[in-house]
Amino acid sequence: MNVRILTSLIILAGTTLYVSAQSVSPQDDFRNFQQRIHSDFNSFRNNILDDYSHFLNDSWASYNAFKGQKRDNKPKPTIQPVFTPPATPEQTPIPSVPTPLSPTNPVPVVSPQPQQPHPVTLPQPSSPELSDTSRFPFYASTLFISAPQINIARHLSSPEDYANQWSSLRNNPAATSLINAARDMQTRYGLNGYLTYRALVSWAKTIFPDASSASRASLVHYILSKLGYDVRIATLSDGKPAILIPSKQQLFDISYVNLNSRRYYFFTPDDDCPRNLGAVSFKTCNLPSEAKLGDMMDFRLNGLSLPEDNRHFHLSYGDLTLDGQVNKNALDAVYRYPHMQIADYADSFIDGKLRKSLVTQLKSQLQGKSLYDALSTLLSFTQHIFTYATDSDAHGFEKPYFLEEILSLPTSDCEDRAIFFSYIVTNVLGLESQLINWPGHEATAVASFPGLDGDGYIYNDRKYIICDPTFTDAAPGTCMPAYSALSPTIHLTLRP
Repeated sequence: MNVRILTSLIILAGTTLYVSAQSVSPQDDFRNFQQRIHSDFNSFRNNILDDYSHFLNDSWASYNAFKGQKRDNKPKPTIQPVFTPPATPEQTPIPSVPTPLSPTNPVPVVSPQPQQPHPVTLPQPSSPELSDTSRFPFYASTLFISAPQINIARHLSSPEDYANQWSSLRNNPAATSLINAARDMQTRYGLNGYLTYRALVSWAKTIFPDASSASRASLVHYILSKLGYDVRIATLSDGKPAILIPSKQQLFDISYVNLNSRRYYFFTPDDDCPRNLGAVSFKTCNLPSEAKLGDMMDFRLNGLSLPEDNRHFHLSYGDLTLDGQVNKNALDAVYRYPHMQIADYADSFIDGKLRKSLVTQLKSQLQGKSLYDALSTLLSFTQHIFTYATDSDAHGFEKPYFLEEILSLPTSDCEDRAIFFSYIVTNVLGLESQLINWPGHEATAVASFPGLDGDGYIYNDRKYIICDPTFTDAAPGTCMPAYSALSPTIHLTLRP
């Protein structure tokens, strides 16, 4: 019995005793218990937020941030490898058991759980009711927020300035309407915490073009705090503002600092995309160690509903063809997305309706094939349908793809193909699959079934067979020779 289960049983036992004494249903008692905890936490948090101006007005402490970490320093092959059949075919099983991925981030991280995407249908704006001041650019599209008129300072420089602006917003009834408008915008477009931050930065820059970046960053900080995120405002050594954001996922190539047992990543509103500031010096106000001012941001995507600018794609190889449309506005919004673990890209989705269409098309075309032949067909399709290029050659920076991106971007590399292949294998054929990694290479393994054998490994008493969507012409059960004696790391298990 693990600790989590034991804890749950203890809680349930305590609840049962309380229910028997009070003669109410367990559901009502537990709901009331949850509401009391939630209410107590919100009261505590709101008290801290009400006093935030006092903390902002105190002396700000100086800190040094850490340079952003690299996920994988080993370069990928510049040319897509091609399988060459040996003179005497042999199976070379991988001898060692793969190691599950262990987050290097000491901050509590929510492990990715594979999710079944669903179509996201959200109400679209009614243009005639909007004023021009409600519209703002968001990457390639235009969004709106039904925000009331509000004023902010033209310039901020001292701690007292930041404190005064916070107090001014807190005491302005229009600011409450602004928070509600921001929450409505977040829901309307399916924005997660990070994209909400990016939208608010763009809105503030559009509405207050004459205000300093510090004044706009202070406004964004206030809104995000009121939306429930534990974000902080900081100033860099050159006086420019930064927003410190704690993430549920480990992020790479972004400077960070550990404060009060949480890791905060640096985002500079003046920059259009995340960048590594290095070991930067900064100042921020001191907050009580027990002051948890909100939630960490979840950087995974759970469906976007941005204004549509659909682009058609057509992919065909062998017996399989895929047709569909992908929203260019959504792809533009995630093109320079913060770099996460590969599992977090695989566990995110942009367009649930599109993914359902992919599965439906492939299932129809694979009708009548044996399970092994269907797996081989999907593997060959993935190996041949995409043009290979490293991220540095194609984009000039490390760029893991969300699955929807591989359908329209001109090139891809091993991790992008592995994400695509693991998804279609699991959802089309109903086979459990794993994203696996060696330094410099991402591949896929599929749970063995009668007729599927070859190079692979045993994990949790189950056999997994290597299926490499980058190793051109390699059949299921064929591992690249360079990795045949190495144990892979498991990034994520996908189950039907």
